[in-house]
Amino acid sequence: MNVWGACRASTAQGSILAELLSGNHILDSTLSTNAGDITVFISSNLPLTVMARNQSAGAASRIISEFPEIRVKGGQPGYSPVLAEGALNGGGPVLRINVIGGTIYLRRQK
Repeated sequence: MNVWGACRASTAQGSILAELLSGNHILDSTLSTNAGDITVFISSNLPLTVMARNQSAGAASRIISEFPEIRVKGGQPGYSPVLAEGALNGGGPVLRINVIGGTIYLRRQK
């Protein structure tokens, strides 16, 4: 999905793929899944604040970010929850991401 405005997407089982492109008017949004990965492609010049939480058990509890401004923190790898927060380009609307049973990927849009 190519996101414009506010987005609320959730699945009980399945992955979510979202693109946040510059030029689109982004508002506070939430992405969540109980069994699946969430991959978000973010334009490198989009002002955005990211708040991500991975509550998966074991080695699946990962957040992989291509943005140094989004800091991943938490317990030791494999222990939940793992958190990632950061402001891109001075911050902006809040993107909340929550996963139980998957991995969060924050990718730079190319």
